[in-house]
Amino acid sequence: MAKNTEVLTVAQKAKAIRVGTDMTGNFGKASRRQIAFGTDSGVSRHGENAR
Repeated sequence: MAKNTEVLTVAQKAKAIRVGTDMTGNFGKASRRQIAFGTDSGVSRHGENAR
């Protein structure tokens, strides 16, 4: 998208292309790993896990 836009400046296009390439590479690395989502709180009432 950044390559074909008239809205961004040349510097913005270059940065968008660089960042987009990095994001694609990082997503590829992450997709090959096991990712767990959770919390360090056991069963507690909402808003009390910081205590």
